[in-house]
Amino acid sequence: NDDIEAKHLAKIRAEYKTLVDKFYYNISINRELKEYDLAKNLELREKIISKLEELKDEKKIKDIELILSASREQWEECGPVDHKIYGDLRERYYAASKVLHKKIQDHYAARKEEMRNNLSAKQAFVAEVVEIGSKDLSNGKDWKKATERIMQIREEWKKVGMIERKAHDKVWEEFRAAMDVFFGSKKEFHKEQKAEFEKQRKAKEELIEQASQWKDSEEWRNGAEALKKLQAKWKEVGYAGPKHENRLWEKFR
Repeated sequence: NDDIEAKHLAKIRAEYKTLVDKFYYNISINRELKEYDLAKNLELREKIISKLEELKDEKKIKDIELILSASREQWEECGPVDHKIYGDLRERYYAASKVLHKKIQDHYAARKEEMRNNLSAKQAFVAEVVEIGSKDLSNGKDWKKATERIMQIREEWKKVGMIERKAHDKVWEEFRAAMDVFFGSKKEFHKEQKAEFEKQRKAKEELIEQASQWKDSEEWRNGAEALKKLQAKWKEVGYAGPKHENRLWEKFR
């Protein structure tokens, strides 16, 4: 009986040892797996931080916004790391994110300021066109000079950068309306000038006709006196326009 009991006890001890060995083996495996997961999570989090830190010199704000948004989701999805180092990791992550948020804010603030300046520039152009259009331009020389400036303003307008959409339509309508007023006035001026030239052309042709009547006259004294009066009237009539003036003068003299 003692032999049986001894054998039975030895068997129990062997089974117990096997179970203990298996238990510690499993603990070892779990520890290794946990350490692997912690190391992997640490590697992922450090990659996220490094990526954010590299973006501080990036020029494309849209790229920064996209990567920053994606990194926030990635950071939240990452598993745990050793609690002893997590605090430092988190501070680095928030610090890198803060730098990028500041960069984005500065970009949009500068862009907003630039658009305000662009709007002011365009409003100044509108005011200048309105001023030019309100002037009493009474001759072709003045209109030519004014038109040159208007065309210059139009080219400068195109070079001005973007403005906010809500202000764009309003200032554009004001600019276009001011341009329409100027060119409408110019068209009216040329219409009136053309009519005036035509009137003066007819008057000078009448003077030419009168002068031609004395061409072969033998009444020298009367003829000279008549031509002198016709010359005075010629000067009073005024300019007949670039198309006719020289031709008419050649015939008259």
